Amino acid sequence: MPSRADHTDPLNILLLHCHDLGRFVGAAGVETVQTPAIDALAADGVQFTDAFCTAPQCSPSRASLFTGRYPHATGVMGLTHKGWDLRAEEEHLASLLRDAGYYTALTGIHHESKRVPDAEIADQLSFDHVDTLGGTHYDRRAELVADATIDILTERAADPAHPFYLQAGLLEPHRLQEPQPGDAMGFTGGYIDSDKSLGVTIPGYLQDDDGTRTEMAELQGAVRYADQAIGRILETLKNTGLAERTIVVFTTDHGLALPGAKGTLRDSGLETVLIWRAPALNWTGGRTVLGLVSNVDVVPTLLEAVGTDIPDAIHGRSLTAALSGQTWEPRHAIAGELTFHDFYDPQRCIRTDRHKLIVHFDRCSSHAQRSTQSWRPRSTLIDQRLAEAPPPIELFDLHTDPLELTNLAGDPEHSATLDRLRAMLREWMVSTDDPLLNGPVASPRTPMPARSCSPTDRPPHRRGESTLRPPNVLYLMSDQHTSTVLGCAGDPVAETPNLDRLAASGAQLTDVYCPSPICVPSRMSMLSGRHPHRNHVWTNDHPLPGSIATWPQALGAAGYRTRLVGRLHSIGTDQLLGFSERTVGDHSPNHPGGKLSDLGVLMGTAGPTRVSVDRSGPGRHPYQQHDTDVTISAMESLREFGARRRAGDDQPFALSVGYMLPHQPYVADPEDYARFEGKVGAAPIQVRPDHPHHQRWREQTAITDVCEEEAIRARTAFYALTYRMDVMIGQVLDTLEEEGLTQDTIVVYTSDHGDHLGNRELWWKQTFYDESAKVPCLASWPGRIPAGTVHRAPAGGVDLTATVLAATGAPALPNADGRSLLGLLTGQAPEDVPDTVYSEYCTDDGAIQRMVRCGRYKLAYYDGQPVQLFDLEADPHEVHDLSDDPAQAGTLAELTALVLDGWDPARVRAEIEEMHADLDIRTTWAALTEPADSYRWRLVPQMSGLSGRSEPEGSR
Repeated sequence: MPSRADHTDPLNILLLHCHDLGRFVGAAGVETVQTPAIDALAADGVQFTDAFCTAPQCSPSRASLFTGRYPHATGVMGLTHKGWDLRAEEEHLASLLRDAGYYTALTGIHHESKRVPDAEIADQLSFDHVDTLGGTHYDRRAELVADATIDILTERAADPAHPFYLQAGLLEPHRLQEPQPGDAMGFTGGYIDSDKSLGVTIPGYLQDDDGTRTEMAELQGAVRYADQAIGRILETLKNTGLAERTIVVFTTDHGLALPGAKGTLRDSGLETVLIWRAPALNWTGGRTVLGLVSNVDVVPTLLEAVGTDIPDAIHGRSLTAALSGQTWEPRHAIAGELTFHDFYDPQRCIRTDRHKLIVHFDRCSSHAQRSTQSWRPRSTLIDQRLAEAPPPIELFDLHTDPLELTNLAGDPEHSATLDRLRAMLREWMVSTDDPLLNGPVASPRTPMPARSCSPTDRPPHRRGESTLRPPNVLYLMSDQHTSTVLGCAGDPVAETPNLDRLAASGAQLTDVYCPSPICVPSRMSMLSGRHPHRNHVWTNDHPLPGSIATWPQALGAAGYRTRLVGRLHSIGTDQLLGFSERTVGDHSPNHPGGKLSDLGVLMGTAGPTRVSVDRSGPGRHPYQQHDTDVTISAMESLREFGARRRAGDDQPFALSVGYMLPHQPYVADPEDYARFEGKVGAAPIQVRPDHPHHQRWREQTAITDVCEEEAIRARTAFYALTYRMDVMIGQVLDTLEEEGLTQDTIVVYTSDHGDHLGNRELWWKQTFYDESAKVPCLASWPGRIPAGTVHRAPAGGVDLTATVLAATGAPALPNADGRSLLGLLTGQAPEDVPDTVYSEYCTDDGAIQRMVRCGRYKLAYYDGQPVQLFDLEADPHEVHDLSDDPAQAGTLAELTALVLDGWDPARVRAEIEEMHADLDIRTTWAALTEPADSYRWRLVPQMSGLSGRSEPEGSR
């Protein structure tokens, strides 16, 4: 235990605390607020400039302030007027001091334990006298608290030999219950005057507008009003002769009640004023003390100062050395937490002198003080990132980013810092027995386990007669990854060590074709297990009908917890398509006709247009930032699932992780680009197709004159983007391993389609050539799929859907076209492979096409145009069309019959035209009404960049 302060007679303690003040006082440098009493106390005492609370909300923070323990340890993880209470074994400061012979009294605000009559508060917390004043906020206003406190001081002055502990709490500057214009809740309450006589101070996280200025003037008036009450109390302390023998502490519970502050774990929510004065201990002189301190440090400091033992259970540390001007060691870090406010929003943070890590354990907004709170502000955040639902992990450099706007969690340069703070956070949670380590926390008013703000019911498991736990599913899906740009596929330039190790631990399927060489139709087919024409989804503007079941729904019906992180590319109102939970939406609008994302200097490069090849090379790719958030959220999801598993929750999970990379823009991080510069050459297939469809496509997209320098630049960027995606996938796989989940999880990696990358002088996808229609496919399941196996039998994306469901024992989709590959993968039925594989491509402007792969042959059927027939064994690059070869007439007829079996191009054309009429209305509706995007990742122009190149005229 620290040595006790040197004194003989017992010292009194006056602990003054107010609501929601932060450091908004003159002594902390706020020039427009009038706080002469507080400033005088600081000028005559000792002020800690880096003091923080443990929670950005009233009751949990006060529980720490008055027990010296973190909120989750005290039992107060939410507001006490909503049922939370100190555990029976918790010792309040009043109890510890009364045991030491102190008279204990409480006046004004009491918010650290359950709201009950004053006599019950006194009994529970060991106060000799309690006067909370009761009634409305007007009955508990600061001047009345000052009156009650002055009465106690006057009374105690008559008994100087008996030390006292007096805890006086002011309501102000909390928002008050008198409605303001627009249903906002202000700071004046009908009895406080606004104050802008010295101007107003606008916090850096708020916009300087009329609403903010009005609120800040009210707030300054409320702070001035509270200061006047504090001045009366301190003046009485002096006039009664008690000041010399009294330790005065002035503090608050947390940050200001403003958007972006209270209710968040940002510094604006956790920062507090902390001023001490004790003439008998030489805690005077107007000194300021630098270094991190927490409000759990107040109790042990007071106990040591008055010569009382500090219980071992206290988490705080004494500050007496710092207060006495002696050498001391500040905290290396402070910890903060939020679990409940108006809803379940579990968060924890670690803050060092430079960095802060915030971890969100559920998917609510990080800002409890929103429209769900009992007030609605008139002030506006300066950056909407502060108002959006955060990613699971946030890392900030407080020196360069004091407003905590730029999340560095996905930046490789800060990975060491992230790992260090993550270890610190976990150590703190373990050492303080944080219940979040065991899963969700229950509310005292909720008999069931706590739920998030987007609750999902957990269905019963359906395991038939099996007693074996079904495997978890980790489904990794990229966008536009050419199947050959993989180390394990033999590409000597590609750097994909993480996908390669996935292949080495399981199986690689080399001849898997996408359902459609375009995003939405392919993805919807892989969700439903049906070919595009059976989904009635042919273009990127067609929604999947709600009547069609998906594999997430089948797994949910089997008792799985299903979650999607990232890319889905669903069009329409349904942005879950069977997933129970979703984090990190798409960057694109949810509705056809919705407002497109502004890619700034890269505008236009994400589509099949010439500019995507021209504006390529090193720079900033906005999709990489999207995928960084996806990776962080996926890792946090796996950590959550791991914690649930360790806590005894055996519900299997299915986590789908959707990446945007390596989809164009062909722009990569400069360091990643440099990694491949000079190594990537021209495309290996230089034979230009003479089919009329491809000729028209090249002319339509203006890629008839792409020079070699442009092509190599774009190809180099693609390799770099693939490398970066692989790094992210490696982080997810590492987390799966760290959480001990690898052995019980089937992992699948694939993509929605490929990319020509300049082969045949074609780019992007939109054809049936293997570079476009074939996708990488890797599957790992320890103990079930033999490691290092390679399968060259043709298969389709719809077959992967059937395979996943077969592996989990979930019900098969009843109307699906796919065939399970599980027997092939496990070796139990190596010949059990599909006979035929199909892919479809249709457009609104008349292209009606279908492909069939049967054995060694591939037929590409173009309605109204000549077909193509290739022998892939003899001609793997598909440069010799055999459709006119008389020797292949039988093969041509057979495959043509297959491609037309159940697929009528005239009917498809008619249905697309019919849907187009509906689409016109839907598109116009979305453009005019701007419906909300339920899941959308915010992309801003600043995320795009092109090294050494400016934005072209007219590109925006």
